[in-house]
Amino acid sequence: RRVIAGAGPDAGEFLNNLLSPKLDTVPQGFSAGALDFDIKGHILHQMDLTLHEGTFYLDVPAGQFESLLDYLTKMIFWSKVTVKEADLALLTLLGSQKNSGLPIPASAVYTREVDWQGVPRTDIAVPRASLVDAVSELEEAGGRLVGLMAYTAERVRACEPELAADLDNKAIAHEVPQWIARGQSPAFVHLEKGCYRGQETVARVENLGRSPRVLVLLNLDGSAPSLPNIGDPVELGTRKVGRVGTIVQDFEWGPIALALVKRSALSNPQLHIGDVAASLD
Repeated sequence: RRVIAGAGPDAGEFLNNLLSPKLDTVPQGFSAGALDFDIKGHILHQMDLTLHEGTFYLDVPAGQFESLLDYLTKMIFWSKVTVKEADLALLTLLGSQKNSGLPIPASAVYTREVDWQGVPRTDIAVPRASLVDAVSELEEAGGRLVGLMAYTAERVRACEPELAADLDNKAIAHEVPQWIARGQSPAFVHLEKGCYRGQETVARVENLGRSPRVLVLLNLDGSAPSLPNIGDPVELGTRKVGRVGTIVQDFEWGPIALALVKRSALSNPQLHIGDVAASLD
């Protein structure tokens, strides 16, 4: 992931006018997911966001970084705000940081407790030059370094998508139900804030109906000789009802995957992806 830092007296209002969460009055330490839409409400960028000591840090997958930074830069106009890359790397602790007794590395710039549906998760931003030392500090305190596959398995179990893998260029926010703020959860999309690009679609789906598609967790047949690929069609009989996203081998559940499917498919849990049988979790 790469990180954008937005700072200046107008930073909160500036980002509030462009992104999906309400950001103009949030306190220091605030963290949430955030989305950037096109005019039709399709998701262009998906990011995590933290406000620390007056600076908003937005981290995105590397493939989304350049286009997001370019968009934010072009939208500054007269706002008193700067946007630039922050040379930070991100570490994720899976499991309760407080219960584990692991320290926050001394070089940490900021941390956040991530509100998702999976195991407790703490993200730690450190200067890239200090990354190796930060990892060593955690390992010496009893932490165990694992690969991206372990994190991805927990992400899939939490039904937390990544834009490039699990959604498509027509995806809208309501297709991921936990992204819509309900109650006290900050989530990704605030439903009662001022105008921003793509808000009409968000409001229309919220007030007049439901999204035609929804993200689901699929259990795959573990006896199949091979697993599907990202983007393969999910079918009900001979009818295509969606596409499969991230696929992982989970240590408890076996092969599982995220998929974006039509709501009409939810009434029939028996699906397939090619020759691989799939069932809704």
